[in-house]
Amino acid sequence: MAYTFEQLKKIKIAETLEFHKIGYWHERGFKGQGVKILNLESYYSEHGKATFDTILKTSPNSLIDWVEMAHSTHIGNLASFTATTKYGKMDKIEFAEFVKKYDIITVSQEGTYGIELENIFFDSGAILISSAGNRGSDGVSGRFKRIGLSIGAVEFIGSRLETERYSSIGEEVDFATLHYELEGTSFSAPTFAGMCALIMGRYGIKNQSEITEIMKSIIPVDYGDDGHDPYFGWGVPILPYQIELLNGFLNVDNIDNIQLIQDNILNFTNREYYSMIPKYITIHNFGTNDTAENVTRYIDNTDEVKSWHFTVGKGAIYQEMSIYKNGWHSGDGLNGIGNRQSIGIEVEENYQSMLNAIKLCVYLRQLMPLEIKFHNDWSGKNCPRWIIQNIGKEEFIKMIEVMELKFKDVEENRWSYKAIDYVTNLGIMNGFPDGTFQPDVALTREQMAQVLYNLDKINGKV
Repeated sequence: MAYTFEQLKKIKIAETLEFHKIGYWHERGFKGQGVKILNLESYYSEHGKATFDTILKTSPNSLIDWVEMAHSTHIGNLASFTATTKYGKMDKIEFAEFVKKYDIITVSQEGTYGIELENIFFDSGAILISSAGNRGSDGVSGRFKRIGLSIGAVEFIGSRLETERYSSIGEEVDFATLHYELEGTSFSAPTFAGMCALIMGRYGIKNQSEITEIMKSIIPVDYGDDGHDPYFGWGVPILPYQIELLNGFLNVDNIDNIQLIQDNILNFTNREYYSMIPKYITIHNFGTNDTAENVTRYIDNTDEVKSWHFTVGKGAIYQEMSIYKNGWHSGDGLNGIGNRQSIGIEVEENYQSMLNAIKLCVYLRQLMPLEIKFHNDWSGKNCPRWIIQNIGKEEFIKMIEVMELKFKDVEENRWSYKAIDYVTNLGIMNGFPDGTFQPDVALTREQMAQVLYNLDKINGKV
C-alpha cells in the first residue's frame, strides 16, 4: 500500500507519541507545565516552524519561544551579533540576560557558535540540547556538543530499532529518539527537549546533569553496545509508566499503607558514589535487634563508607539515597555488580518488617525490571541472616511473586476482594500456581493448618 506524505507523517507522530510514552504522560496531565523552552531558530522559516511545532507536540503546556541570530566570530569571540525575537531585537549583552529565563535551550542547526556565544548559553543555567547532525558517519555536528547534549535519530526497520542512516555518529552522541517529521536529527533534538520538559514539569528539576542521569535511567533496552556507544549514545529513553520517581527518590508518602520517610544520608564523607542504572535489589538484615529508626539515624551520622538505599522496619520505610546512585552494601568491591548495580534494602529482623520489605520490592519492580538478590549472593556473607534462617531465599522470592500476582478469578467488584487482598498481602494465604485464588473452593484440613501457622508466624509465636 502506498502512503501519501501526510499519511506517513501521521504514522510517525503516532509512533513517536506511543513509543516514548509521551501520549501516556499527556493523558495523565503531565504536559510540561511551568517549563520555559527557547528554540534557536526563527519561527518564520519552514524549518524553524517545524522544530518549534515538534516541541509543542511533545510538551504542549510549556512556554515555547524562538530566536533568530545573526552573528560572526573572530578567534571564538563575537565580531558582530544581533538577535531577533518576537519581543524585538537585542545586542549580545541584552541577549545574555534574555536567555537566563529559560529552562531548556535547543538548537537543530549545524556549525559552531564560538567560545563567547557558547559561554553565554552555558552561563544561562539552562539544559542545552542540540541535534547531532545529518552527516552520517562523518561525526557529530551539534552546536552544543561541548557544553550540552547531542541527540541522534532512530527509526523502526520492521520490529528493530536502528540508527537512521543519516544520523551523525560519534562519542559526542548522548541519546537518540524517534521524531515526528520524516527525516532529520533536527526533529529528534526538539522531541528530546520536550521529553525533558515533561520530566521537569513533573518534578521541578532544572539541572542538566540530573536530567542526564534520569534519561539514562529510563532506557529499558540498550539497542547498541552496553553503556555508551557512538550510535545511540546512552540509549533511547522511554518515559516510565510509573510517574513516581523524583530524581531517584520515590515521590509518594506510603508503600501499600506503610509510611515512607525520605531520610537522605547527610554525611557522605568517605562515601563517593557513582551514577547507577539499577538491575537488582539486594536484601540485607541488620544483624542486630536494633530498630529501623536507630539504624537510619546511624547511617546518617557515621563516616564509614557503607551506605544503602532503604531501611525497613515494622512501621516505616526510610529512603536513604537516590536509586540512581550506587551504595556500598554488598561487599563485592569498588566495581562489584552488587555495589554498582543494585538497590540495597536493610531489613529489621522480624516477620512484619520482612513483609514490608516484600511490599517495597513489589513496588520497585513495578517501576523497573529488578532481579532479587541476597547479600549472600555477592559476598558469601550469612546475610540476610534472619530471612535465611526463617524462610530462605526461594520462599522470599515466591512471596514477592505471589504479591505481584493479580488473581485471575478475583474481580475488584467481588464482595470478598478486600479481604482476599488483605490476607494475601500479609502472607496468611496464598494463591495457586496457575494465577487463581479459587475463592469458592473449600479449605482442606492441610490448608487450614498452613493458614494458622502463617498467622502465628506473623504474630511472632513460631
